[in-house]
Amino acid sequence: MPRVVTPHQRHSLSKACSAALFGLLIANAAPAATLLESEDTLYNLNLLGFFHIDFGDQLSADDSGPDIERGFQEARLIGHFSSQLGPRLSAFMEVEATATNSDSTVKMERVVVKYDIDNNSQFSVGRFHSTVGYWNQYYHHGRWLQVTKDRPVQTEFGHAFLPAHHWGAMYERSFRRGDRIIELDLSAGAGRDEDIVLPEMGHHGGGSFRHGGHQGNGPRLRSNWAVMSQVNIVPSDRRGFAFGGSFWAADLEGNGDEYDELIITGHINYTDDTSALLGEVAWVQHDADRGGGSADSLAGYLEYNFHLGGRADLRPYGRVDYADVDEDDPVFAGLESRTRISLGARYDITPSTAFKFELRRDRFLDSGESANSVQAQLAMIFW
Repeated sequence: MPRVVTPHQRHSLSKACSAALFGLLIANAAPAATLLESEDTLYNLNLLGFFHIDFGDQLSADDSGPDIERGFQEARLIGHFSSQLGPRLSAFMEVEATATNSDSTVKMERVVVKYDIDNNSQFSVGRFHSTVGYWNQYYHHGRWLQVTKDRPVQTEFGHAFLPAHHWGAMYERSFRRGDRIIELDLSAGAGRDEDIVLPEMGHHGGGSFRHGGHQGNGPRLRSNWAVMSQVNIVPSDRRGFAFGGSFWAADLEGNGDEYDELIITGHINYTDDTSALLGEVAWVQHDADRGGGSADSLAGYLEYNFHLGGRADLRPYGRVDYADVDEDDPVFAGLESRTRISLGARYDITPSTAFKFELRRDRFLDSGESANSVQAQLAMIFW
């Protein structure tokens, strides 16, 4: 029978390379398929795959409002490759192939070499998911791992609000302090791995987060360094409850300007065998180095999902997203303040295949435009 995993278990599983991702939400525990294996069983190659395909249709919108892409939106195939290179040394790589109506791409999303210092601590080098925000660190590219169709607005891949990836080194440790289990990540590296693309002269972002991130043809802001940390605290006497936060400090430069970037996030979650409540806020400040002042932006989400009628295969959900982007922030010139309300349900057709159906309302606060849409997704895991 599918099961729900607590946040502490979910974190531990997600840190153990590809096979460990099986139990993140409602999966049956199962070992990854071994493709190659030596006589001493140390040198092996394990494969875990995810696939999802998205559909959407616009129900209504303001006359001048944004258009929702109709019909087929995208399909993604994600491969996780892991290998145990020695008693304490392992390697992990994630490759993603994406197809849309207009383009197809293949990208290496993560590549990590990890050394197990002991049973509770590890040191890694490579390209990581940035340890900024709960969702980005605890959920990964495979949409099957999450209940909802899409990630929260502030953590959408390819967008600029929170950094998604970085190159560098990371130290991870889990330890007990009194009646609490503390999960700690410390990292330093080359900053945002995706450039922030500013709108072309005379053009704003158009009212959508989809104009941020590395898309577009305007001037680029690059990040050369960053330090970050994240902590997740699990009180052992309160089953299913967890809280914590993260910190990020980095530089941004380009187009003749330089900025200091500071990000602070906080999260609080509660999960049990039949439901989950997830909440997070993120504050981003950009400070111009040449006396241009500072700008502050705020985003957050609150999600609730539950098993309907005790059925483990049917899970309705609702989420509210909010992003208040400082209109005077030149770094976030391609982003617009917005709210999103999502109501939907996930149905597990099999333990490895899920169908998600969602009604969504997006409202862009700066322009006053809004759009209502219906969204659907087929997501699966295979090994």
